[in-house]
Amino acid sequence: MADPKFANLPGIAYDQPDVYETADVADQETSDYYDEEPANESIERLHISTKDSFNKFKGKYLTGHVDFSDSLSKRLRTGYDARYEFTLLLLARLRSEEEILQITFSSLAENRFELM
Repeated sequence: MADPKFANLPGIAYDQPDVYETADVADQETSDYYDEEPANESIERLHISTKDSFNKFKGKYLTGHVDFSDSLSKRLRTGYDARYEFTLLLLARLRSEEEILQITFSSLAENRFELM
């Protein structure tokens, strides 16, 4: 129902249910995002691949306390501190990769002698 504060205004149907109309929803796959603005050579359009972006930041994480307050103080405030793998995890991963490479190398060496 309409809000009672509009009850005495002309043109407001107080005794009828409210009706909300919207335009038909377009398909999710079609987008007019880049077609809305006219082409302008001064504007550089970047078409970003989500897969490439995901792969670029894969394995990276944010650490530390975050403060974007912009307040003036003696203490230095930092935002996100992006880091790579923790050192011990990196060493463990490198050791396992080294073992895999050694196994692969010995397997290839055995196959070489079998082929001769």
